[in-house]
Amino acid sequence: MVRTVTTVLAAFLIAIAPSAPAQSSRPQFEAVSIKPSAPMPAVFMPGTRLVCPLKGCGGPGTSDPGLMRFTSTSLRHLIEAAYNVLPYRIEAASTLDSPLFDVTATVPQGATPEQALLMLQNLLADRFQLRLHHSTKELPVYRLVVSKNGPKLKESVASGSPPVAGGRGSARGTILTTDASGARLTKLEFDGFTIAKFADALTLQADRPVIDMTGLAGKYDIRMEFASDIVNPHIAPDLFTAIQEQLGLKLESARRPVEVLVIDSVQKPSEN
Repeated sequence: MVRTVTTVLAAFLIAIAPSAPAQSSRPQFEAVSIKPSAPMPAVFMPGTRLVCPLKGCGGPGTSDPGLMRFTSTSLRHLIEAAYNVLPYRIEAASTLDSPLFDVTATVPQGATPEQALLMLQNLLADRFQLRLHHSTKELPVYRLVVSKNGPKLKESVASGSPPVAGGRGSARGTILTTDASGARLTKLEFDGFTIAKFADALTLQADRPVIDMTGLAGKYDIRMEFASDIVNPHIAPDLFTAIQEQLGLKLESARRPVEVLVIDSVQKPSEN
């Protein structure tokens, strides 16, 4: 049996929209609805329900700039979206992964992507009573460097790719995972990605943060395939081998100070 899951990496795409003067020193959504998510059916059929769990759907820079929606999303994902950070940069004493919420927020006309993020941060502070502080922690990381034989990268010739449907930004990326022949095969397909953005995408595949140390500029169209579970060299190489053989890059283990968000306190959201 073959199971295919496609995930648009809106997690790394920042909204691009015309700038507008701030209307308030503390930007706020015009209206917000927060409700517990309804249980997902035992068998979920794509297209039967709008699901926007990570960076949400809509908002400035999309075809629906006046409305931001998060469905079946956790508090952790809301924090990731509001502060534009990856999961490893959030530290909390209790779980942030449940329960799940449906959040709908009306964005004031003319708001910029940056203002929308501030509105989301203020929503978390007001409705979830979220309190946090910034800290620095030394973490194990991977350094992404150029291998000794040089990079094997295709530079993107397009001046800019169209925005991801339902997402925000001009680059697009897809993870395609297939279970077959005793191995879990993963294909990474990225168009118009910087290597720094590609390193962020690799962080979701590796067991630690990936830091771009290649020194490569520009944007690239990247294609890579690897076995992410049982490694069978006759099917596909592992992640480390694939990066080196297919892209001419290399992952090296290291330790590095990383800025993290430390969650001090959080509460059940207030009623609508």
